[in-house]
Amino acid sequence: MTARSRGTAEDVDLLEGLWRRWARAGRDAPASVWERPGLGVWSVKELYAHVSRGATTTLDLTGRATDGAPGIPDGAGYFGLLMAKGVRPDEGVAELAKEWAARNSVTSLAEAFDSAAVPVLEAARRRPDRLLPTIAGTMRTLDYLVTRVVEATVHLLDFDAVVADAPTPPEEALTRTAVVLADLVAPDDFIRSATGRGPAVFPVLR
Repeated sequence: MTARSRGTAEDVDLLEGLWRRWARAGRDAPASVWERPGLGVWSVKELYAHVSRGATTTLDLTGRATDGAPGIPDGAGYFGLLMAKGVRPDEGVAELAKEWAARNSVTSLAEAFDSAAVPVLEAARRRPDRLLPTIAGTMRTLDYLVTRVVEATVHLLDFDAVVADAPTPPEEALTRTAVVLADLVAPDDFIRSATGRGPAVFPVLR
């Protein structure tokens, strides 16, 4: 892993902008889209519920923050550790998203981004080095927010692919996500694979 995937103040700003886009997407999308296929086994509403639940989970983790030395060094380290343990981030997530979508209206899912944003972003700006107890281990608040930038960006691309006129990720979020994903692969293997020389490394994350 490299310092490129360490969280910075700019990541807080990126996540704020992304969550605003997600909230707007929920408010603006017509009722007719929510039962459409969204991603794999998910409907559009279930895809949306997955990202909304991620915002509320981040708020919960922020409320359980502690001090100390982090167990995970950066955003890429979070994803890399899950993969090294054989734990895929999407395992079990599909059913949770379905359950969350069934329990919540689109309005409440959209409002979750607004209600989570203020305390989460305030905590990150005020005490960025506080440790959050994530499913992979403890990590700095700023570093965990990097993982939320990646999730929000990737899934906003999914949402935009199936919902006309949906918000798209800003260029800065796309670039940030690309950097984190590239950090999951050894640079020489990434270069060889990207230029058709092998070994095959894609996808680096699902």
